[in-house]
Amino acid sequence: MMNPNFPKTANALKLTLEFYNIWKIKNYFEWFNNPSAHTYLKDWVEAILYQHEKMEDEIQQTIHTTNANTQTFLFENLKEWLDDYRIKSVDPQFFLLLIDDYNEKAYKDFDLLVENAVEKFMQSPNFYREHLEEYEVESKPNALMGGLYAPFKKTKKINYKFYCITESPDLIDLAYLDRYLDLVNKIIGNFKRIVSKYVKLYDEGKIFESSSTRIAPAKPTKNYLSLLAESNENKKLKVNLTVPQLAFLFKLLDDTNLIKDTSNTDICNFISSNFTTKASGDISTKNLMNHFSTPDKVTADYWRDILNKMKTAANKA
Repeated sequence: MMNPNFPKTANALKLTLEFYNIWKIKNYFEWFNNPSAHTYLKDWVEAILYQHEKMEDEIQQTIHTTNANTQTFLFENLKEWLDDYRIKSVDPQFFLLLIDDYNEKAYKDFDLLVENAVEKFMQSPNFYREHLEEYEVESKPNALMGGLYAPFKKTKKINYKFYCITESPDLIDLAYLDRYLDLVNKIIGNFKRIVSKYVKLYDEGKIFESSSTRIAPAKPTKNYLSLLAESNENKKLKVNLTVPQLAFLFKLLDDTNLIKDTSNTDICNFISSNFTTKASGDISTKNLMNHFSTPDKVTADYWRDILNKMKTAANKA
């Protein structure tokens, strides 16, 4: 029997752990030093956070559409990843050792490059000239400029009895380590926040009803905001708003970060579980999601007017 596949979760994990790769570190350090280099990295963090959202969507889909065996496979694997040293905590010492190893190898490569260049220099005729001795070098004329019969051009040069190093080792500057650690903490923290939220529900038995065989189809769980509202099933708050207006209110709260670390699906489930509108009893979550994702101009104008009235009332307080 093949194990279930979770491509969005696997992709989110892969991209998250790439921040422990020395080449990713090197690229970001170069970008910190020179913002015109690797300009795509400016938007890469947001792209990773978006992949985390897609992972959360896949986890929720697994909860609502698969049996207990599939869910157990997913969450047991996620629990293992939460215990992985790279996810559990971001250790500055790990990055220091990684960079030190890279710099040591880079310096050895540079040392070998110089050694080979010196050896090549010592085999050239100029090595046997006196130090600072002047000599002439003839260069072949450009046929287009002077034709085949143009005289050879002579230029004067000064000989040096040693090889002049013009290259430099390709080292990673530790000056940008703190900035990179802030970045990694943001990425790892967001991944861990999402996974921990659902693993906690799984450990508390709230993903599906316990079963000795774990073969029966899973009973869909309510999202965690709905779980909080279970005891108030018959005590919904009635508001003098339409469904689009109620959805837009919570979208404003979410867009201004007054709602913390909650997916759109969870917000709509919470509204559906706790509110009724002036024109309806139970509110369809699907209907809420449609208005939450694509608010219309009439609703936006309604709230613009209400917010102005609220501002006037606040100024009088």
